[in-house]
Amino acid sequence: MKIGPCLGVPVEYDENAVSAALALDWTRWWWPWRVRACPCFCEQRGIGRWSKIVIGRAFLGFPPREQQAILLHEVGHVKLRHVTERLRSAWMIVLRPSAFAAMCRRQELQADYYAARCGYAMELAQAISRVQDLQDPLHPPKTERLAALHTIAASYSV
Repeated sequence: MKIGPCLGVPVEYDENAVSAALALDWTRWWWPWRVRACPCFCEQRGIGRWSKIVIGRAFLGFPPREQQAILLHEVGHVKLRHVTERLRSAWMIVLRPSAFAAMCRRQELQADYYAARCGYAMELAQAISRVQDLQDPLHPPKTERLAALHTIAASYSV
């Protein structure tokens, strides 16, 4: 079901949306990535003009300001063309998986910064603190993200 755009990016609701969570497993030298399904609460899909944000059932449990902060984080991924960069760097998944994971963690912090620059640093920090830390190698640790957002919020409030 289409909801409407957020800063020009279409937003759709899919109550059955599922995300793929990746984990690095170095015991398997031939393919170190393990994939598992997890409930989606919000993610960006597609590239270029076909980009959209898909929200799941769990997204509706957040307060409205935190929902807006989460959407702005995903808009940051779209505006900064992170999926395109990941596709261009897909060779790293096989040859340099830790470098690919580092690039993804950097992109998450950039998307956090995008939402924070829009004035939603504290709301995004509150939303991140509610989400269970999945030990996903493609996302920075929760403590690192929260520290960065608090620093950004403090610099804007001066």
